[in-house]
Amino acid sequence: MANVLVTTRMSDSALSILKNAGHELFVCDAPGWEEKRDMAQKFGCEAVACRGGAFPKEFFESLPAIRILALPSAGYDGVDLQTAEKNGTIVTNAGDGNAKSVAELAFMLMLAAAKHLKTNMQIAASGNAWRAKKQQTFTEVSDKTVALLGYGNIARELGLMCRAFSMRVIAYHPHIEQKALPEGFVPCSDLFSAIRDADFVSCHIPRAPRKRAFFERRRVCRNEARRDLRQHRPRQRRGHRCARPCAGKRTSCGRGARRV
Repeated sequence: MANVLVTTRMSDSALSILKNAGHELFVCDAPGWEEKRDMAQKFGCEAVACRGGAFPKEFFESLPAIRILALPSAGYDGVDLQTAEKNGTIVTNAGDGNAKSVAELAFMLMLAAAKHLKTNMQIAASGNAWRAKKQQTFTEVSDKTVALLGYGNIARELGLMCRAFSMRVIAYHPHIEQKALPEGFVPCSDLFSAIRDADFVSCHIPRAPRKRAFFERRRVCRNEARRDLRQHRPRQRRGHRCARPCAGKRTSCGRGARRV
């Protein structure tokens, strides 16, 4: 049987399955790939179970005895698959293991944003609950449009939840024509077109360097086309000088002024 290095939190039932199969487990906390490599070399491990992280070319080249790398998560972006294949290492992952849980969390955050949950919880805790009723505005998610940027297991589950609220679901993927979409999903292969008419946007694609600038906060805010989704800008400090002319000339903004 094999020596297995476990560097991620696993349930007792999962560990017992490996133990009952006759494997010897070495459980430790090794955050970086260098620490994982050192531990695997120290204990002579032939298998590694770890939740994500980076596994570059050097990791596999220094561990020729590793036969399997088990990732109990969906992502494997940090794994050098070509070197793993040359090394004879099998890489496994759990593609849809937590898809429903993550989708439920994303939908909860969508509702929280629409209802200004954090702000209203703070107002209620301060004892001025009437302010939330009189001063806050809320958005209903029903009959709105949500854009799913990237279409995988999590995006599919989130889209089904949105459809239950009669939402229009736009599914973006560069090769969306190769995907099987549930009824009511609108396919889209252009990123900007998917965002243009959306009330809500849920991102399910890696933050690649070529897309990083687009997802910066300033760029995203500039692309909010719908007036009812824009947040009112905070009041300027006393004495703040406008960046653009006010009433035809540069003046100093007084209290309560805001840029429009």
